[in-house]
Amino acid sequence: MRRLIDWFKRKEDIIWFYLAGLSVWVMLTVFIESYKQDLKYKEMEFKRDSMDYELKKQDYEFFKQQ
Repeated sequence: MRRLIDWFKRKEDIIWFYLAGLSVWVMLTVFIESYKQDLKYKEMEFKRDSMDYELKKQDYEFFKQQ
């Protein structure tokens, strides 16, 4: 009987260890995906700002010539 109780305790420890590892993996995955999305957003924002700058520069050059 004692062996059976010890076996169940070991199985419980293994399950808790597995669940802890799974939760860490999920948190890391969510963090990494969130970081990737943030980088994509910042890149799009930078492209938009650089296009705005180029348009303003062209407008300035156009008005300067007149």
